[in-house]
Amino acid sequence: MDVPAGLLALLLTGSTPGDQPSLEPIADALSHLGWRHSDRTPVSANTVRWTIADTLGVLENITTGPLRRRERHQISDTAAALARDALLTSPKRA
Repeated sequence: MDVPAGLLALLLTGSTPGDQPSLEPIADALSHLGWRHSDRTPVSANTVRWTIADTLGVLENITTGPLRRRERHQISDTAAALARDALLTSPKRA
């Protein structure tokens, strides 16, 4: 589930810079794709938070300058552009 959740996080951050992406749409999308908890309940926003923590951590640290405390968890325009480029660029096959 890590890869689809990370891709959905990139998709949302690439299209809406600013605050972190809303976790509920990611959880809903994963559930619609068939992902479930071991007890067969739909994926929760809390599970998504832990699953995409590394992806968001990287994006939060891509900035053009120092951040104030309240800006620490925002996605910069630069990070959003990087997320878009990551989705649009396919790796070259040998």
